[in-house]
Amino acid sequence: WYLGGLLAENGVAMDAAELIRSAQQTVADLLPWLSLKQPKWRTYRVNRAEPEMQGHLRPDTASLQSQGNCLVGWPSKLALAPQLSDLALAALPPPSQQPLDLSALSSLPRPDIARALWD
Repeated sequence: WYLGGLLAENGVAMDAAELIRSAQQTVADLLPWLSLKQPKWRTYRVNRAEPEMQGHLRPDTASLQSQGNCLVGWPSKLALAPQLSDLALAALPPPSQQPLDLSALSSLPRPDIARALWD
């Protein structure tokens, strides 16, 4: 599982061992019937990517900006990902009625599947 939210926010000031203890306690408090004897716990730091807001506040909605022929989006948190997808779909032109010829894509090399961060 990936745990974020307030646990992650408070964890910024903690070392890995302290953050893991806090996460274990949080999970035990929220899901007391769950056995926590087998899980392996790890932490990692992620720099937040979000649009710059006036007053350096955190955004409370998803953000979508047009940069040339690209759309740049920040959901700011996973709970806002559906809102970001709605914004992106609304910003795109309507779909073409002509079928696309994608046969040229079959000659492109297939990328390797990346290792998961916890592996």
